Amino acid sequence: LAVLPVPRSRVDRLLRSLGYPALPGDGAAGSGNESGDDSADSDAGEELLDVWGAEALVKQHRALVSKQLRCNHGFSEDDVLRLRQEFLLWAPLGGEGCVEPRGVAKLLGKLFPGSTTRKDEHDRAKRLFQEAVAGSKGEMRFSEFLLLMRLHRDDKERARLEKELLAVEASGFSRAETREFRAIFRGGLSQPEGHTMTVTDFVYMVARIVPVMGRTMERELHELLAGLDADRDGAFGFGEFLMAMQQLVKQNWRS
Repeated sequence: LAVLPVPRSRVDRLLRSLGYPALPGDGAAGSGNESGDDSADSDAGEELLDVWGAEALVKQHRALVSKQLRCNHGFSEDDVLRLRQEFLLWAPLGGEGCVEPRGVAKLLGKLFPGSTTRKDEHDRAKRLFQEAVAGSKGEMRFSEFLLLMRLHRDDKERARLEKELLAVEASGFSRAETREFRAIFRGGLSQPEGHTMTVTDFVYMVARIVPVMGRTMERELHELLAGLDADRDGAFGFGEFLMAMQQLVKQNWRS
C-alpha cells in the first residue's frame, strides 16, 4: 500500500499537539496554516515528507526534548516555569538572578522543615545543597536551584520506597494482600499525584469498610495514624498506611 507524502507543516502541527517543542530556527514550525485548514492550496510549495522523512523529523524533536530534560534536570517546561516563579520569590529585587545566603537559609528551611530541629534532616539538607551548588559563597543560581529540587525530589522518593519495603516486610501481609491494600490506598487518595494520604482520607477509607460512627472511633483512627507519623508532617505514604491496616487487622478493630 503506497503512502503519499505529507506537507511538513502538518507533521509539525501534529507533533506540537502532542507536546513536542518547535525545533530551533525552524521556520516551518511557525509557518504553514496554523488555523487548521488542510486544503491543498495552503500546503502548496511546502516541503513534502515521506515516511522516512517524517520519522527523521520525529527523531529530531525527540532529541531536542531529551536535551531540554537533561538541561532542566528532568523537569518539563511547565515545571521549569513554575519553579522559576518560586525561585524569584527568594531572589532579591534587582539582583543578579541568584538567591543570597540569607535567602538560601530560609529556602532550605522551607524545603526541609525538620532541618532546624533534627540533625539527620539538617545533614541531609546540607548534603543536597552542597551537591547542587557549585559556588563557595553560599549563593544559589536558578540552574543550581533546579538541580537542588531534582535532588530533593529524588531523595524523598528514594526514602519513600525504602520505607514502603520495610513496611511490607514488617506487616507480614502476602504479596496478594499487599497488592489489594495498595489498590485501596490509591483509591482513597484525595490527591493521587502526591502519593500520600491525609488523616481525613484514611478515616473516609476505613468508613467504607467498617462504619465509623461517633467521635470516639474517629479519635482512635487519628491516634493510630499519629503514632505512625514519624516526621510529623500529617501526610501518610503507603508504608504508613500498610502498618496502620496491619494494626487494625491485628486488633480486629471494631469487630
